[in-house]
Amino acid sequence: MKWLRLHSALGVLLVMVPCAFSQPIAPTQKVAGVPAKYGRTVQFLQLLAKSQGRSDGTTFRERKTSFPDVNRLVSFISARGVTIIDVNENGGKSLVLSRTQLGRDLKRIGSSAFDSFAYVGYIFAMPYAPYAQYSRLTCQPTRTGVIIEMPNGHRLTWQREGGHLQLRKLEYLRLEGD
Repeated sequence: MKWLRLHSALGVLLVMVPCAFSQPIAPTQKVAGVPAKYGRTVQFLQLLAKSQGRSDGTTFRERKTSFPDVNRLVSFISARGVTIIDVNENGGKSLVLSRTQLGRDLKRIGSSAFDSFAYVGYIFAMPYAPYAQYSRLTCQPTRTGVIIEMPNGHRLTWQREGGHLQLRKLEYLRLEGD
């Protein structure tokens, strides 16, 4: 809500009116670009978003983030592990983790994997415009699965394994300051 000040001959009247950029974006709007056959990718992002433990979606607070169901999160990861790339960390070098290693790292606040997954959850959890625009998903089918992209620079590569889409790569491709 936003306060609107109206002046009249009798004085000032303050009226609270809805502001276009304070309205929540419906979850269906965020995922409209993802066909139902890729619904598993959305389930994963929703699980990450729940890790945020708050609904304001305005400030990233790593210490308030936790992954209460690490085993469930890891079940979305490829049997071959996951590659994490953040162009702003480790000189942009990739970090390759097995499911077991990832599970351990998701329990450690401050680990590279924890930070990467927490930040994706934070972005996807944003309910209010103008920031919610960063959580709108697009998808690009590939020969072996699908790439899910977020306008903020995150790209998640999923590959089909045993009849399910499994996360193979999580990338953050936007240089800080861009």
